[in-house]
Amino acid sequence: MSGLEEETKLLSRVETLKLQESQSVYAKRELPKSQVEMISEIGQVLRVPPHLAYGAFVFEVKSRTKAAMEFFKLSKRLLGQLEVQVLVGERAEAKPEIAQSDEVVSRTGEDSQNALGNVCWTASGSAMEAVDLICNRFNLVVRQLSERQRSRDPFLINDEYDLQYLLHALLCLYLDDIRPEEWTPSYAGSSARMDFLIKDARAVIETKKSREGLDAKKIGEELIIDIAHYKKHPDCDTLVCFVYDPDKLVMNPRGLENDLYETGDFTVKVFVRS
Repeated sequence: MSGLEEETKLLSRVETLKLQESQSVYAKRELPKSQVEMISEIGQVLRVPPHLAYGAFVFEVKSRTKAAMEFFKLSKRLLGQLEVQVLVGERAEAKPEIAQSDEVVSRTGEDSQNALGNVCWTASGSAMEAVDLICNRFNLVVRQLSERQRSRDPFLINDEYDLQYLLHALLCLYLDDIRPEEWTPSYAGSSARMDFLIKDARAVIETKKSREGLDAKKIGEELIIDIAHYKKHPDCDTLVCFVYDPDKLVMNPRGLENDLYETGDFTVKVFVRS
């Protein structure tokens, strides 16, 4: 299938995966070669000592476990790549062709780059639509980056710094003016650093990564304080709270999203993705 060559190879590996090694393979490997040949010649049933029979049984069980783990790994990787392909296809169908006007073509240097960037950005939708897309699909990107071939080190999200690092890179695909770690105005005698300010869209993105000691209740409490901070920020009309929960510590993610959602003069959106 055109464009799905890698996925087709993965599917073939899944379909042809051997699910177990038989006990006889182990027994023949462990018995002396001369004895195996003699048994084969006279057509006798292969009989093995008790300790080899037990070893053969363990060998077969271990082979099943190994095959199951390989099947899960390949299937997970295949599904991740197919989801990315579907996303790319959806974006390609939704994105209208961009006609370069004489005005854009005539520009050079930085002005031309900014103009082309803005054209692509508006064709793909508003800044907030881009942010929504990235938040909704973030876990698919992480899954893809965690599965690497040829013994290469994967990119893993170990803490909030890794989370912010990857999110910032994805935001750069759609947005030009991304300001990390801006200070919020003082609230109740204290101020805090925001993660990202999208000034043109008058939006702030705040990130959280669940971990031991930072469960749904604690995350909700921290976000309530964050919301109070950002309501006083002069450049913020929309707060996007992105919670990455790879270990599924948030038992009711949709409930957390709905509880903190706000609309009106100040909008709050919450995304919990695992």
